[in-house]
Amino acid sequence: MTELRQNLITRDWVIIATERSKRQNHFTNTQKQQIVIPSYQQDCPFCHFSK
Repeated sequence: MTELRQNLITRDWVIIATERSKRQNHFTNTQKQQIVIPSYQQDCPFCHFSK
């Protein structure tokens, strides 16, 4: 739940969002994806330069 607090030094109002602390691990992927590199192809321009 968000809170509205006043900074006692500057007298500015500040919004404190406590729910945001729960989102740290929301976007982490627990399964690692394995990157598959395609084999070399003679007619591929990208494969030609990476050789």
